[in-house]
Amino acid sequence: MKKAQTFLLPALVVLGLLAGGLTGYFKRTVKETTEPAETLRQQETLQTDTFSLKLFQQVLQEQKGNIMVTPHTVSEALLALQGIAAGKTQEDLAAMQLTQAKALREPEPFRNVLLTVDINVPRTEGEHAVLPLRYSENLPQALSFFNSVLVQGSPDSNARFASSDMVSSRTRLLLGASIYCNLSNHLPFHAEHSRMDDFDSATGAMPRYHQMRSRGLYRTAGAEDGSWQAVALPLHQQSKTPLVLICIRPAGSARQFAESLTPELLSRIRENLASATPEDTLVELPRIDLQVRPYDMRYTLRRLGLTSLFDSSTTDFSRLTPDKIHLNALVHASGITIAENKQKANTPASELEQAKKRISFSRPFIWIVADLSTDTPLEYIGLVEEM
Repeated sequence: MKKAQTFLLPALVVLGLLAGGLTGYFKRTVKETTEPAETLRQQETLQTDTFSLKLFQQVLQEQKGNIMVTPHTVSEALLALQGIAAGKTQEDLAAMQLTQAKALREPEPFRNVLLTVDINVPRTEGEHAVLPLRYSENLPQALSFFNSVLVQGSPDSNARFASSDMVSSRTRLLLGASIYCNLSNHLPFHAEHSRMDDFDSATGAMPRYHQMRSRGLYRTAGAEDGSWQAVALPLHQQSKTPLVLICIRPAGSARQFAESLTPELLSRIRENLASATPEDTLVELPRIDLQVRPYDMRYTLRRLGLTSLFDSSTTDFSRLTPDKIHLNALVHASGITIAENKQKANTPASELEQAKKRISFSRPFIWIVADLSTDTPLEYIGLVEEM
């Protein structure tokens, strides 16, 4: 009992520190430059959007139907690894051009936890925060802590990120990342304005779907050639940098548009929305409730060029430990709910159709949760193809 208490107390303390993410433990190098601030901001936005789109488009190749990825969460997890990497591993991570993002909210909604098993960790405070544990000591309890931190906020309290078969004497490093957001109370949709409508799905079917409707002063933008339209719906929340829900409706195939979306075009869409004058607009949007259960992202990350993270012969985490280890898994889960809020609408439903503009997402579209102009990675980016 005494031995168990000796382990459990420091483990709980360390995991308590980790629960808010590892962001605070890794320092950002600030480079002096004489370039204009606006030019630097644009370069940083393109840099972070490049990683976000690479991740999104890789998942598009792997999956069909409705897609959702969370670049901010994955980026922060990889930055945690970059802080302990050296050699080829550090070079591969650096090639992703990840930047330490500004905090959009306090507290951050995502969790990153690093679990090490039976390795020689000379430092467990400050920059390299880990949960060290001898393989012979209560591994099930350590995995339980690991899972309980990552499952916070999940609608499935029984979700398991890691199991004992993920840890052995040969693979002794796990990283978990999770994010769950319910944006319903932050969006201007009301239940009395909703209705059923037909959705022109990617398969050609026309299923009925739950359509949310909102009339307000919203920023809209569109391509001169008519290839896309976009709207930005503000999220009513207290944050350092206001977030918006950006919905993009391509004129053609939404999947093809997503697969060819470039950082330059995405930045142009965000900038056009940021500079647009809000107009009286009726927005019609499907209710979105997506949950991605915990899964190992190693295959996706390998295809993005991060092969050395998982290769026992090339992985170099010598900044953390002199032991020869490699990452066994980066287990990720996410979820989001975009639905009506519980407040009563101020505008009668009969007045919705009187809006000067109307944009309806009753066909496949791309959606993004982000701010309109920053160096922060996208919180969410998704594709809706089916209802």
